[in-house]
Amino acid sequence: MTDFLQLCFTGPNVVVSGLVMFILGFWLISMIGGFGLDTLDVDVDVDGVDSILGIGMVPLRWLNVGAVPLMLWLTIFGLIWWGISLGLYAWFDNPNWGSPDGNQGWLEDSWGYTTLALFRNLAIALIPTKLLTQPLVGVFTDESTNTPEELVGRVGIAKLETTPDQGQISLTIDGVGLVLDIRTEEDQIAAGTRVVILRYDSARRVFIVEISEPEESNSDEV
Repeated sequence: MTDFLQLCFTGPNVVVSGLVMFILGFWLISMIGGFGLDTLDVDVDVDGVDSILGIGMVPLRWLNVGAVPLMLWLTIFGLIWWGISLGLYAWFDNPNWGSPDGNQGWLEDSWGYTTLALFRNLAIALIPTKLLTQPLVGVFTDESTNTPEELVGRVGIAKLETTPDQGQISLTIDGVGLVLDIRTEEDQIAAGTRVVILRYDSARRVFIVEISEPEESNSDEV
């Protein structure tokens, strides 16, 4: 047991063992405090792939970060990284580790070699993490949530005077009342007017509307 603990906190294994301790602590606190999978979760949005930030998020999405709850993904990745780090250190980097008369192998006692081994193990761990998390994609998705695209064409009532700078719409979807931020292209629309959603402006995160024609009436309004 002592040898195993020493292995866990030697060389590149120190950082990974610290991550595993954080993960174990999180799940322990979760069981006691009732935290859910969405705690510390992130939303990886790559809709704006034309931006530098959007392009930077593409590798994370490929690795299923955001498609799988963050802490579940981090648990799977952390345990894989930890196992790879311990295994490679004991059997490849320092095959004579633990032997008082053995040499240290290629991994010398220096920050340079330790850092190289740390990132090598991280890169290797990403591959099985991708494979193991792929079947979980979509399992935790709330299908009941309406996407902005699904709301296009809905008709509701303008709660406020709607202009290119302000406005809100009130409507009901499947019995659930919604209040959304809306804007007009140019004109002003008086409060209480029936309006139809034309499109979603992802840059401003608002819906663009116009006055609803009589034939566009439906039961979406509250």
